[in-house]
Amino acid sequence: MKDSFCGLCEDCHLGNQDFHEAIEKVITYVSNLPLHWWEHCFRGDAGFSFAEFRKGLMWFIDHPECPGCKNGGGFDQCPIRLCANQRQYNHCYVCPDVETCKHMAVIFQKYPEPKVKMLQQLFINKKEKSHNP
Repeated sequence: MKDSFCGLCEDCHLGNQDFHEAIEKVITYVSNLPLHWWEHCFRGDAGFSFAEFRKGLMWFIDHPECPGCKNGGGFDQCPIRLCANQRQYNHCYVCPDVETCKHMAVIFQKYPEPKVKMLQQLFINKKEKSHNP
């Protein structure tokens, strides 16, 4: 199981068979399209690079699994990982500063689902502490 300090790894689709099958279908579909017919229509800010699009799809195929940041995956210098390790927390929701954490603010802003889960877990953690002092 993928495991992280911030909660993102638990919801990651890398390693999910359905996700990878969907990516493979898109690659097959895109490979069979005469994209060169449309390339002139998608220039500048109105479009995107089909080569970069394919490159992005292939990244998922080339990286089918990630063990999670606690098991060596992810960005080595992730400030969340570094902070949690330094403070010796197994997960950010046990940190008393998580609600005002500058590192988690980025995650909370970009990814609302982990924020909700984190705050739920924080509430459960606080509740458990109050019942088991």
